[in-house]
Amino acid sequence: MYIVGESYGGKHAAMLGVSLSRAIRAGTLKLTLGGVLLGDSWISPADFSLSYAQLLHYVSRLNDNAVADVNKMAVMVKEQMLAGQYATARQTFTDQLDLIDSQTDSVNMNNFLLDAGMNLVLTDSNLKTNSSSNRTTEESGSAPNNTIDGDMNGPIKKMFKLIPKGLFWQEASIDVYDALVNDFMKPAIEQVDELLSHGVNVTVYQGQLDVICSTIGAEAWVRKLKIEDTNLMMSPEASVFTIFHCRSSCKYVVDFPYPLPKVRGSYIYIDM
Repeated sequence: MYIVGESYGGKHAAMLGVSLSRAIRAGTLKLTLGGVLLGDSWISPADFSLSYAQLLHYVSRLNDNAVADVNKMAVMVKEQMLAGQYATARQTFTDQLDLIDSQTDSVNMNNFLLDAGMNLVLTDSNLKTNSSSNRTTEESGSAPNNTIDGDMNGPIKKMFKLIPKGLFWQEASIDVYDALVNDFMKPAIEQVDELLSHGVNVTVYQGQLDVICSTIGAEAWVRKLKIEDTNLMMSPEASVFTIFHCRSSCKYVVDFPYPLPKVRGSYIYIDM
């Protein structure tokens, strides 16, 4: 089995991987865990928060005057997390994003080349289809096929045969976000370390244009892993695809999209 997670789902992929690995080692679960793939994963909120001012300043989205203020809030986030004040840290993090929004002309935190609300791949017809799809889902709990809503609430829901009829997939849920207020800012570096210590293959891949889970922030948390030589990731011998290797076949990928390893087996994909 392979577990693949992206963004906040990447953190849960690491956590789920640890639970499975422990059960396998204890003999209570007969399964081969082939690997865990973490894409732009929310593994260390503090490291990501601390990276925003540097990244956005380098790409000319944040001016000199705002850098200090954004960094100051990032330090507050880190201190609150260290004190175990995760709900407070999430609020400070939200305030930091609001500050960035006001100082960058609403930069898109998923792609710093864009402003919030922009999507270069959407056409007018796409926008009309998406708008119609959203209304249909809200009104009837169903959505047309050939959309993510339609697929998740249609054929995929039927395939599992376990999801209650009254439960519908949504792209985002404020209720879920609020319910996880004390979890959202918790780091998962220890979980990645445990996976590696169990000999589980871990692949980390990053998107160059992402701000929320920036490559700079990912490099910071990767360096905190308890592996033999994280400096190897910066060695001249490292290729674009495998910036570093560790004893448990952990790979770091700097560019995305690139083809992920082609492997056979079952997948659990988590995207939250």
